Amino acid sequence: MSKQKPNGSYSGLTGGLVLYERNGLQVMRARSHSRKDTSPLLGQCRTDFAYIMKLVRKMKKLTDIGFRDCHPVRSAYHSALSANLYNYRAAADKADRTTDLSWFQLSAGRLSNAAIVNANLLPDGTLEITWQGTEPGKRSHKNDIAIAGVYQPVSNTFITAPQSTPRSAGRLVIPPIQFTAGEPMTIFLFFAVIPMNYRDKSEANVSNSEAISIQHSAVSNQ
Repeated sequence: MSKQKPNGSYSGLTGGLVLYERNGLQVMRARSHSRKDTSPLLGQCRTDFAYIMKLVRKMKKLTDIGFRDCHPVRSAYHSALSANLYNYRAAADKADRTTDLSWFQLSAGRLSNAAIVNANLLPDGTLEITWQGTEPGKRSHKNDIAIAGVYQPVSNTFITAPQSTPRSAGRLVIPPIQFTAGEPMTIFLFFAVIPMNYRDKSEANVSNSEAISIQHSAVSNQ
């Protein structure tokens, strides 16, 4: 229903028209009619996007570090969305892609990750992550900071490690976490330079993340 303003112009809906005022002039345009698109492909695209968006939001504390220098204009959040939507679709042939998130990226960059990364979940729930060496042809510094997190898909929880361990330590520990026997989890590790080595909008500030999926077979600690 349209209403008349004191100056004589109208605003609102009348029939199939939208009436409003712009720059002091009365404007009218055809009313748009939304329709529900029942395309299976479009529906799947929306489902995929919604799933990736939830994951990126859950891990945003680390993707904001890992993707902040990935694109000169695009935000870290949108860079992480784009990269991981692509990765998720590329992993479409994997039946366990929602429990094994080894396709997921926490970071994207040209700094070196480790050549070998291992993760060990101890009976008390303590998670130990160790690494050795560097990737051939990539730059690194002994004081790069190790950044790690663990995602548990069943409980939809993401735990981050304290960000104070240098690359030279070769090991970091995430304090005891809650887990259920047989529950899968994916451990992520990447490295970031310290402030004195940081270069604005340089992909050399972080490494590509490494992901390891494990399944704990011990008795539940819950």
